[in-house]
Order: sequence, then structure tokens, then C-alpha cells
Amino acid sequence: MLAFPTCRRCQSGAEIREHLFRECPSTKETWEQWVALMGSRLKINFDAAFNNHKKELCFGLVIRNEEARVICSKTVMNTNILFVFAAEAVACVQALNLGLQLGLREVETEGDSWSVVRKLQEKMNDRS
Repeated sequence: MLAFPTCRRCQSGAEIREHLFRECPSTKETWEQWVALMGSRLKINFDAAFNNHKKELCFGLVIRNEEARVICSKTVMNTNILFVFAAEAVACVQALNLGLQLGLREVETEGDSWSVVRKLQEKMNDRS
């Protein structure tokens, strides 16, 4: 029998993809805080879960319309991710790529990683 570590967010379920993005009470609370847009734009939400010990990333993307109806969703697992910032940045880039692949012209992107959002909003190029 394969044992999974306990979810660090809620401490009650196994830390697997299905729990992290569908069952975890903490995740559900995050998605329920979603605020609908005005007009006909779409909103892409992204969130990442990072296992530092295994250097694994699981992230979820959800595209919703102004009525909060899900237009598209996606869950992806990645390996060899070294840092939490990189995990959140990968999730953000994948959210933007999904919008481009679907031909979306006007979207709002939202994530909970302050450091990624701050980097995106900087006016100067980062040369690090």
C-alpha cells in the first residue's frame, strides 16, 4: 500500500492532486472567494502546490466567465521544480499560455503568489 503525506493546508486528506484541487476545504475556500467580473471578460485563476522534499509541483487553472461558470480547467504535475517561487511562476505562465492557446483576447489573471504578481508588475527588466 502506498502512503501519501498529509495535506499541509487542511491536515486531513492525502496530499494528492485530486485532494489539493477538488476536496481540500482550504482550496475550496480559496475558489469560493472568486469575484465575478463585470462585462464579457474572462478570469483565469491559478494556484500551485509545491512539495519541496520531492521537488514536485501540482497546479490548477480555472477559466470562468462573468457569471462564474467554468469555461475551462486544467491540472498539471511537474517535477524537478527547485523553489516555491519557480512553482508559482510556472503556474502563472501556464495560465497565460492557456489563455493564448484558447485565443482569448481580454482576460484577467489572478493568483495568490504575491512575489510572482509583484515581479509581473515591475516596470524594469529583471536581470537576475
